[in-house]
Amino acid sequence: MMMGFAVIVGAAIASSSYGTLAEHSIQLLLGFLTGFFLTAASMVFNDIVDVEIDRINAPHRPLPSGRMSFSCAWTLFAVFSTLGLLLSLLIGIVPFAIALTSLLVAVAYNVRGKRTGLLGNMMVSYTVAIPMLFGGSIIGEISGRLLVFYMIIFLANTGREITKGIVDAIGDRARNILTLSVRYGGYKAALAALAFYTSAVALSVVPVLMNWAGTLYAMLVSIVDAGILYYALVLVRDPSPQTAFLVKEKVLYLMLLGLIAFLLAQA
Repeated sequence: MMMGFAVIVGAAIASSSYGTLAEHSIQLLLGFLTGFFLTAASMVFNDIVDVEIDRINAPHRPLPSGRMSFSCAWTLFAVFSTLGLLLSLLIGIVPFAIALTSLLVAVAYNVRGKRTGLLGNMMVSYTVAIPMLFGGSIIGEISGRLLVFYMIIFLANTGREITKGIVDAIGDRARNILTLSVRYGGYKAALAALAFYTSAVALSVVPVLMNWAGTLYAMLVSIVDAGILYYALVLVRDPSPQTAFLVKEKVLYLMLLGLIAFLLAQA
């Protein structure tokens, strides 16, 4: 749902007015569903590939617990992928190309990229932030302003991915998944996460300085920034898996609030 919403936000940032959004209402609905289905597909594929890790880190999930068969999971992946790509093709060639590239990056991450540590984290962040550009492609405008908002999400999510690596360190180590936490320990990984979180916060000020966003954006994003920095420092103080789990959950909610701030950037 959040990825579909990000497509709408990207289109709103790219558009000159809310009237422009209304003119593209059908395409935006298709865009929302594209983000929804392709994210679902990548999550199912992740669960298939990660089943042995999940037997350690999350045995309650459908596949390791036996509540879902692998054949059912593969069917869901095929159905969700096909729906997402077909819907994007109905919008246009450029949106389809962005959607296909995003799905391929998600698959590549799960097959190989996750073992590369920071590069894998960035591959995930690419797929998480790409709905912003996908939304812009629906309107037909991918501007420098939109790229700044894209990078804010990219940086914040990379910090969150590093945080997730601290949570999953035991299972990742057993499967030779070389996250920053596995390579260098929880504390250094927490410092790296803090660096990415701080970079996202610093970049979030640019829309205000460039007069790309109004008062509502400034008010909401300041709350988001304060929350992200607070939880990043909590993680550095206690880089345990338990604290990292709390931080990654809180940051997700803060990122959702950030998307709302982005949506109101023109208000």
